[in-house]
Amino acid sequence: QDMQTPPPPPSIGLWARMKDISCKNISVWNVLDVCHDIWTVGSSLVDIVTDILVAYEFYQKEHFTFFYLSVAIFIAAQLSYSFLFAGTWAQEKTSCGKISVFLLVLPFAQLIPIFAWLESFRFVMIDDCLKKLSLTPTGQREDVLATDSTSSTRAVLDKMDDENDSLWTYIQKKYAAHAGFLAEAFVEAIPQGVLQTVAILILDDTTALNIFSIIMSITVVASKGYLVSY
Repeated sequence: QDMQTPPPPPSIGLWARMKDISCKNISVWNVLDVCHDIWTVGSSLVDIVTDILVAYEFYQKEHFTFFYLSVAIFIAAQLSYSFLFAGTWAQEKTSCGKISVFLLVLPFAQLIPIFAWLESFRFVMIDDCLKKLSLTPTGQREDVLATDSTSSTRAVLDKMDDENDSLWTYIQKKYAAHAGFLAEAFVEAIPQGVLQTVAILILDDTTALNIFSIIMSITVVASKGYLVSY
C-alpha cells in the first residue's frame, strides 16, 4: 500500500484564511468609505449647480416669485455657512474678530462644506494657512482637549474610552468632516427641493432639469440620514 502524506491540520489553513478575510474586509471598508466621501462631495456640488440652473430657469420663464424665493434660500444658506466657519475656526477670536471672519468668508460661503471636509484630513498646508490667518485648526483643538488634565475633561475622556463604541467614534469623525454638507442638507437641499416641487404642482411646468434637481436634493438629504439617525 502506498503511504500518503497526512493533510495539514485544518486549523492552520482556517486561521490563515480568516486573517486574509479580515485584511480584505478592512481594505474593502476603507474603499467604501472613500467612495462615500467622493459621492457626498460630488452630489453636493451637482445639487448646488442644478439649483442655480433651476433658479435661472425660473427667471427666464418669468416665474419671479419662485426665482426670488430660490435666491432667498441661497442667501440663507450663505449666511449659515459663514456662521459655521466663524463658529468653527474663529472660536478663539473676539466678537469683532468673529464678525470680521464672518463677513470675509461670506462671498465664498458655498465652498465652506468642501473646505470643512478637506480640513478634516489634517493636511499640514491647510493647518499652516489657518494659523497664518490667526484661525484655529480643528485638529489643534483636539490636541488641547486630549492633553487637558482637568478632572471634568479627563472624566469625559475616560468615559468615552470605557464605552469603546467604535461606531460612535466613526460617526463623530464623519460629523466633523461632513458638518458643512449636513448644514447644506437642512438649509439648502430641503428648502430648494420643496420649492421646486411646489413649482411643478402650481405652474404645471415640468422640465428634465427640475426633476433632476429634485432627485439630487433628495439624494443629498438621504446621504446624511445615518448621521442624524445615530
